[in-house]
Amino acid sequence: MDKHAKKLLSEIKINKITAAQILAQLEKKHTQKPCSDIHHPALQDAFYSEVKNGPSWGQKGSKLLILDAVAIKRSWSKPCITGYEIKVSRSDFLRGKETALKQYTKYCHEFYFVCPPGVVTLEDLAGPEGKHGDIGLIYYSPEHDTLYTKRRAMYRKIDLRSPEVVGMLFYLAMYRAGKEKVET
Repeated sequence: MDKHAKKLLSEIKINKITAAQILAQLEKKHTQKPCSDIHHPALQDAFYSEVKNGPSWGQKGSKLLILDAVAIKRSWSKPCITGYEIKVSRSDFLRGKETALKQYTKYCHEFYFVCPPGVVTLEDLAGPEGKHGDIGLIYYSPEHDTLYTKRRAMYRKIDLRSPEVVGMLFYLAMYRAGKEKVET
């Protein structure tokens, strides 16, 4: 197979990638951690898809946001809320980039874009004067049905008592407790 044919085949595979495929791998990453000690099994992260920043009604001037996925590390001493925005096309990324960078990051200690290779690049996340250098980037490999980290997100301190974070956590407690997987 020549170089052009391989590239074309690769593009066809990328176009067939769905957000559900990527979401399944994110869930696996957070809920199927290997256990290194049989006496102290690893705590699995709480994992949720399509997480709202509060109730769908009564937002009083603020916009309802929906993160594609949120993982919460089960730890009292060093909690970590990781937010994910899945992008399967370049146009999807360009449409939602500013909302994700300005709004979603205040809900998360770590924030990642997750996409097929090339949909989002490190240069896309650099911004003016290196701004947004704290955003992580994870690529989904359709050939291996796996995720690999292109750039790790920097851990940011967030106020877990802020109205934004409390609203999201309250939404999870009120409407998603015991329902960590939502069918869409």
